[in-house]
Amino acid sequence: MKSFLKGATVLVAVFGISSVMSSCSNEEEVAIDGKTRAATIITENVTSNTTWSGEIELAKKIAVTNGATLTIQAGTKIYGQATGNPNDATALIITKGAKINAIGTATNPIVMSAKNGQVGGWGGLVVLGNAPINQTATQYIEGIVEGSLPGVDTSYGGNDSNDNSGTLRYVRVEYAGATIGENNELNSFTFGGVGAGTTIDHCQAYFGDDDGFEFFGGCVNATYLVATGTTDDSFDFDFGYTGKIQFAVSTVASSRLTSDPNGIECDNDKPAVAPLRTRTRY
Repeated sequence: MKSFLKGATVLVAVFGISSVMSSCSNEEEVAIDGKTRAATIITENVTSNTTWSGEIELAKKIAVTNGATLTIQAGTKIYGQATGNPNDATALIITKGAKINAIGTATNPIVMSAKNGQVGGWGGLVVLGNAPINQTATQYIEGIVEGSLPGVDTSYGGNDSNDNSGTLRYVRVEYAGATIGENNELNSFTFGGVGAGTTIDHCQAYFGDDDGFEFFGGCVNATYLVATGTTDDSFDFDFGYTGKIQFAVSTVASSRLTSDPNGIECDNDKPAVAPLRTRTRY
């Protein structure tokens, strides 16, 4: 049981490869573990139930919409192409009402990575749901320029505490992250308003260019999370997250840290929000 965790030995698990079917345009030969294999390149959003396996390549931000379920088979490898512009960083986005069922195993995990193998080479995984957040105004997920994805709803939050966005099990996200402005980034795993009906366990954020796991509100529970070598926070919580996390481990690479890294950061809200609540001190 040595494969779920890359570059860490604190927990046990693994991540692997597989193939695709859906919204794609062509195939391209890519080198994987010294072998050349055909990758299916995805160029269009997923709007109906779809299964991916083998080697998948994202040509842009790909959104799962229209209440569709994206099933990713154990061993699948997903690569985000590098664009050279964080505003256009490739990413996989699960919108409200849609689902992702990415279920790997300890010996055959699912790996999402940057095609160029560079830190910040793509934007990572984004999951958006209908669970409560502590904001009254409509919130759109950070790290994506509003209006840049026509027809894709990047808002999150609602009133369904048990909202179900699917299952993430034995999933590793590598070399992800994109900064489009101050406090406006994509992370390895970005969760917005994800509900308790969603299952998250045995997931690793590996050498991401910002946070490992960031939760914007929601109440999803998670177990066995590992953040390895992130440049900012390992685990970050905003907007009234109320879930439970058990067995979370962080390892750092001191040469890669930003000016304000934390094992856990819990802001709840942006510092500039007003009015601020005052209290009497006794």
